[in-house]
Amino acid sequence: MVHKGCITARNEGDEKLYRNAMLVIGMFEFQVDRLTRDFVHDIQQYSREAFDEELYRTKIPQVRTIPVEKSIPTPDKYEVSDYDNVRKIIENASGQLGVANCICRQSQDLIGESCTVTDLRETCLLLTSNTTRHYVELGIGRNIDKEEALDILEKAQDAGLVLQPVNSQRPEAICCCCGDCCQILINLKRHPFPAAMASASFVARVDPEVCIGCETCLERCQMEALSMEDEHAVVNPDRCIGCGLCVSTCPSGALSLYRKSEEAQPEIPRNQMEAYALRMKAREQAKADLNNKLIRHKRV
Repeated sequence: MVHKGCITARNEGDEKLYRNAMLVIGMFEFQVDRLTRDFVHDIQQYSREAFDEELYRTKIPQVRTIPVEKSIPTPDKYEVSDYDNVRKIIENASGQLGVANCICRQSQDLIGESCTVTDLRETCLLLTSNTTRHYVELGIGRNIDKEEALDILEKAQDAGLVLQPVNSQRPEAICCCCGDCCQILINLKRHPFPAAMASASFVARVDPEVCIGCETCLERCQMEALSMEDEHAVVNPDRCIGCGLCVSTCPSGALSLYRKSEEAQPEIPRNQMEAYALRMKAREQAKADLNNKLIRHKRV
């Protein structure tokens, strides 16, 4: 079952422990390099018809968006937490790092709808020894060092990919995502208010006095959060997920990332298990709220 991607295994001392795999991030990703067209179509249909709604019901995302390195505000402007700084995440990783092919772009390749953003495929970074070992044992990942991880992130940033680590302060993985293949971003883009559903600490703003109207930012944005108005760019904060891709390539320096207000800052779970527990608690509460609503409706 481990090799089929249904459950996961990890070493704890001399003992090997097993647990059920989530669908995402989990069973789906473990099919990388052995996908079939039928499986891809089934996953995408299930995502559209059921999984998307359930995923966002709790408002505790599976992943979070962090700024690309070239867009991070200077230290004298804002304090940037280590878990919002991709270089710090890599430097602080204490175990064996690894990399695997992107399951989403591989899926699109298989169904004849290849990525229009980049030719990069090996962009799924694994940040713990257990995660890397699991992928390597399955034959779907390889070991890398921190220097190669940073090189992959540099290429991803230049290509215009959104950085999405697992939603915890010490993430087990970082995805480098595009808006035409990544199911997380595609689902977010369908939502009328993506920013409300994304875990992000920053939002982009534009200085209209500095903007030269080149529209470079419109091409870089994966969320369609930018538009032109009176010959300068305008940011829709309801759609901006704070990835910083527009900031990193703005030729005039008109775009900057701003830290959200304290009340708007997302709660970042300490680790993956805490994130799972928070989602389970939120789902139970949502179910209870729905049952109470049905009972009240029945009484009326």
